[in-house]
Amino acid sequence: LDAFKQVCYLQAKSFEYACILDSCNLNTGVYNGNYEFIAGFGAEEICENLDELSTAIQPHKKWWLGVLPYDIKNDFEALTSKNPEVISGDELVFFRPELLIIVGKDGTVSLEAGSLPKNFFQIEKHAGKKDLGAEEWSHQRSDYIQKIDTIHHLIRNGIVYELNYCLPFT
Repeated sequence: LDAFKQVCYLQAKSFEYACILDSCNLNTGVYNGNYEFIAGFGAEEICENLDELSTAIQPHKKWWLGVLPYDIKNDFEALTSKNPEVISGDELVFFRPELLIIVGKDGTVSLEAGSLPKNFFQIEKHAGKKDLGAEEWSHQRSDYIQKIDTIHHLIRNGIVYELNYCLPFT
């Protein structure tokens, strides 16, 4: 399974739209879920705002994959953020994948949309795509460790139960 996941991660680089949801073999929390791994590639349809998305998902009983930005909370609550925007992007981006592979917790693999290209398992370097390396890491290790320690403290003391910590790469 790990080798298959790596193939999917590498294949994602060759698609303009790709999303991989990987539980990393973890069974934590109250509800463990049904899926070990979900990979969607290519876009049959794209939505870039909430109105488009809510209209598009109504007639379809199909999978939509995407990302919601942090500041979308401001559309539902009287909240604001004063954090600097490091990475700019659309309000949201969701897509209905052309190719959708699902691996269940029980190990069953299903192809929910599309078909695997003949060369799917032949991985090549993709022109114009680049992996992030150590030279793109612009943060001090000691600052990073201190922030992680602070996050652990907040969780242990019940101040928060979950926290996302994001870092920009340059």
